[in-house]
Amino acid sequence: MNKKLITLTMAVTITTVGEPLVANAVPLTTITAKASQQRDKVISAKKVRVGDQLKPGYYRITVPKGEATIEGDKMKVTIGARKSSNHVTSYTMELKKGDKLTINKKMKVRFQPIDHMTRAGQTDLTAGVWEVGTDLEPGNYRIAKTSNTNSGMVQVEDEANGQIENIPGNQGSSVVNQEVKLKKGQQFRTNFDQLRLVKAE
Repeated sequence: MNKKLITLTMAVTITTVGEPLVANAVPLTTITAKASQQRDKVISAKKVRVGDQLKPGYYRITVPKGEATIEGDKMKVTIGARKSSNHVTSYTMELKKGDKLTINKKMKVRFQPIDHMTRAGQTDLTAGVWEVGTDLEPGNYRIAKTSNTNSGMVQVEDEANGQIENIPGNQGSSVVNQEVKLKKGQQFRTNFDQLRLVKAE
């Protein structure tokens, strides 16, 4: 009789303690989603190597205070915290493992990860390198508008054959209404703070 009572008491105790743990458990999918989210990375160094200080990925690069010139294999851009004709306020690009960036002075530079889903179908662009087929849909476009705060350039690069097409004009007003044909796999590069593309009829 005593043995049965002890067994029953133990079973009730285990069930009572276990229930709150199940009720408060966080679903596995939620934990996985949180772990996969990347946070902004602020780096203060003159040299940055992707894969060491910074994970490979697509980033929006900004300077919280002052301005800095950042140079890589295929880019050289001056980024500043405030709008000016001498620099852009951000630069968006993909950084691959092994890429090296040189910053002209040791100051804080922010790298904001951009999720793939927020990139698709862009037509209002900021300064940076935009992938045709990922960020931009292939097709014929007209440059409808640019920022008037700085002069700039527009290029289309085909990495498959190494060709670079320069869109005529280096001022916002002279680039407007220029047409450009974009093919999947090309890169659309600009250092205008703002640039709008519309599908050409």
